[in-house]
Amino acid sequence: MSSPLLFEIHFPQGRLSLWVQAIWSAQVLIGQQGVTRRLVADAGSGILFNLGVPVLIDKQECQDQVMFQPTNQRDFI
Repeated sequence: MSSPLLFEIHFPQGRLSLWVQAIWSAQVLIGQQGVTRRLVADAGSGILFNLGVPVLIDKQECQDQVMFQPTNQRDFI
C-alpha cells in the first residue's frame, strides 16, 4: 500500500547549491484526507510555498501561500 503523502527531496546543483541545501516537496492527492507527519527541525530556515489548501503548523492553520520559516531547533508536528 502506498503512502497518502508524496514526499520528495532534490539537491540543487551549481551556484544555487551554495545557498540552498535542499528543496523538499510534499503533496497529498486530491480527494485524500489530511495527513499528519512529524518533521524534525534541522536548525535551518526555509520558505514554504503552499499551493493547496491551508496547512497546520504547530496545530495552527496557515492560509498564507508563502511563509518564511526562521531558524529553529524544535520539532514541528
